[in-house]
Amino acid sequence: MKLFSSRSSHAANNGGAKKLSAAAIAIILVVVMAIGGTVALLMDSTDSVTNKFAPASSGITIEEEVKENCKTEIAVKNTGDTGVYVRVSLVANYYDENGNITGGAEVPDFTLNSDKWFVGNDGYYYYKQPVAAGDVTDNLLASGSKMQLEDNMQVTVLAQSIQASPTSVVHDKWGVTVNSDGTLAK
Repeated sequence: MKLFSSRSSHAANNGGAKKLSAAAIAIILVVVMAIGGTVALLMDSTDSVTNKFAPASSGITIEEEVKENCKTEIAVKNTGDTGVYVRVSLVANYYDENGNITGGAEVPDFTLNSDKWFVGNDGYYYYKQPVAAGDVTDNLLASGSKMQLEDNMQVTVLAQSIQASPTSVVHDKWGVTVNSDGTLAK
């Protein structure tokens, strides 16, 4: 007598195999979906964004007026797009008829517009206020003052600017004090 028929034994195993196959397929599908979702998430990207940051530009030009061998005005215009502090140095030289420098000279005497400018410990003339973009400093020479040039003498104006903000840079680079109201001092 047979306890189990091959058919019934096969049928019982076939049902278990189907359940096992269905469970394995379900697990495989979950794993595939998880991997696919992770890959899709990792590969997802956004459009590139253009950085529209533009640094401030600092630029200056010197404005002078010379009449009958006298300088009557020395000013500096801010041609940049941000506020700046300005300092000026004056260099005097003699030159020959061909324009060649023949020797150094003393800067002629003049009266400083001390309401707007001061002489630093380094010999530079400092404009006390920051100069806004497009603005011009007041005249370095006091009202009614002039700088009388000798024959064959040239006084060259050398100007420098530094961005007005942050003020700590002005102090660090030029060695002047920036007061709480933004004015410069020795």
